[in-house]
Amino acid sequence: MSKVSIKGNPSGTGNFSIEAPNSNVDRTLNLPDEAGTVLTSSSSITQNNGPAFDAYHLSSISTFIGASVFTKIPFQSKEFDTDDCFDNVTNYRFTPTVAGYYQLNAVVAVSDVNSDFFLSTIYKNGSRFRDGCNFPTTSEAGPVSNVSSLVYANGTTDYFEIYVIIEASTNVDVGGAESGGYFNGSLVRSE
Repeated sequence: MSKVSIKGNPSGTGNFSIEAPNSNVDRTLNLPDEAGTVLTSSSSITQNNGPAFDAYHLSSISTFIGASVFTKIPFQSKEFDTDDCFDNVTNYRFTPTVAGYYQLNAVVAVSDVNSDFFLSTIYKNGSRFRDGCNFPTTSEAGPVSNVSSLVYANGTTDYFEIYVIIEASTNVDVGGAESGGYFNGSLVRSE
């Protein structure tokens, strides 16, 4: 491990030490050019340059949810996708490329159906992982369900999708006149 020592002025009594991380990646620490004290510890400096995305379902594109069966929601458009980790064309999934902990959020709305049960769920690697909230409705406006969770991703093979299930006698349409919903997330802390 490399080490840099900076000694104080000859009349001073202390030393200043900086130890480089055990890494072959270049790092830069810029100190302000002004008087003052900079206090740091190994866990107090965080630079979050990990993946972040915000995708949404186009209400103009019909997506039918099967009655009483989990159905994946295709979020076809992106507001942003910093590391190109959200596939909005084929698989409609988030595959983060940095290992760590991610905050994921989704809201899905359906139109013109009465339902006692409507649930959105985060799927991880093709399996049911975290359930959201059930918002039943008795009006024709249709229910809305959301799910939010802090999740771990390994940065290589883990992926996340949003599925919903609704108790209805027929298939129902996502969105309609209102927005069909969104799916977003970002790295909170790398591994």
